[in-house]
Amino acid sequence: MAIENVGAVITAAGQSTRMGQNKIMLRTGSRSVIQQIVFTLQKADVSPIVIVTGYQADLLRDHMAGWPVEFVHNPRYADSDMFSSAKAGFAGIQGRCARLFFTPADIPMFAVDTVRALLRESADIVQPSYNGKKGHPILLRETLLAQFLKDSGDGGLREAIRRSGCNVKVISVEDCAILLDIDTPEDYHCLLRDHVKGALY
Repeated sequence: MAIENVGAVITAAGQSTRMGQNKIMLRTGSRSVIQQIVFTLQKADVSPIVIVTGYQADLLRDHMAGWPVEFVHNPRYADSDMFSSAKAGFAGIQGRCARLFFTPADIPMFAVDTVRALLRESADIVQPSYNGKKGHPILLRETLLAQFLKDSGDGGLREAIRRSGCNVKVISVEDCAILLDIDTPEDYHCLLRDHVKGALY
C-alpha cells in the first residue's frame, strides 16, 4: 500500500444510559471527552479521524465543529452493539491509511506517549496494557478491515480479532488511563479527581 498515514476510528454512537447524559460531551478540563481523544491523536499526527455517530448525532457534529474529524453514522445504534459501530467506522476509513487506531469514545485520557509507543511497533495488531490488563487504543493494520467487515460480530471486536488468526502484540505502558472508561457518574468524578487536574490546560 502506498498510503502510509495512520488514521483512527472512534465509536461514539452509544446512548450513555448508565451515565444519564451524553458522556462523550462532558468536560475533562479544557476539552470534552471526545475532544480530548481527538486532541491526543492529533498530537501524534493521526489522520483521518473518523467518528461513528448514533445517539444525538447532530448535537455531536455541532459539538465537534472546527475539529479535523469526519463522521459516519450507525443508524442501528439503538439496537446493536459496539461492533456494529466499529464496522461502520472501518467501512468509512478502509483504503485510506496503512494502519488505524480503534477506541471507544469513553476512554479519553490515554497519553500521546502511549499512542507513539504503539506506532513504533510493526505487528498487525498492537494493544497497550497496564499492570497486565489490556486497554485502548488498539492499533490495527488496514489490511485486516476487509475480514472484520465480513465478521459475524459475535463476541465483539475481541472475538473478531481472535477469529482473524492474527497475533496481537501487547506492549506494557505506564499509562493507567488506557483502562479508564467512564460509564457512570462515579467513573466520571473519579476521572476528574485523579487524572484531569492540571493536565489539560
